[in-house]
Amino acid sequence: MAETKTVAERERERARSRGVQDAELDRWGTNVFWAMSARTDDRVVLFERDPRHPGGEAFIAGPTPDYVYRTPQINQLLMNGLLIEVPEPKRTITVLHNGEEVEVPNPRYPADSGIEPGNLFAAQPGRPIPLGRKLDPDLYDAESVAAVERRLSGRPNEITPNGAYVPTAAEVDRPA
Repeated sequence: MAETKTVAERERERARSRGVQDAELDRWGTNVFWAMSARTDDRVVLFERDPRHPGGEAFIAGPTPDYVYRTPQINQLLMNGLLIEVPEPKRTITVLHNGEEVEVPNPRYPADSGIEPGNLFAAQPGRPIPLGRKLDPDLYDAESVAAVERRLSGRPNEITPNGAYVPTAAEVDRPA
């Protein structure tokens, strides 16, 4: 059967590959947990981008739990009763197939985006839009990746939205 690592194990491996020390991983590990909405409707309770969240962001709405880092906003929502801490959801379920019970991946298990938090960047108003997304090596072979990179070489690595004014560093950082 497919690899059955927990979300915590996958996140620790990703962090190690980015060079995070084990002492930091232990501290991080005590501050992440599964949370879900305590509301009975499907409205969004939390959308927060923070590199400390597994995958770089937390999104909690409806009955779907998410693996999150304990940020001040999350603590406030927990104390207000809008979020509840829950155990990790079941990764597999047992179904009846041709008269016998078979264990299959749980289709309701939250998707793992695989996004690296260090690569996550949200362009802000008045800021250039970064360009240059790298192709996923799991989707394309090395030859295709190289061909696309050659074709795009020399293009700008950011653009300014039409009609936007982007201040220079000197204008932003001038002394008072």
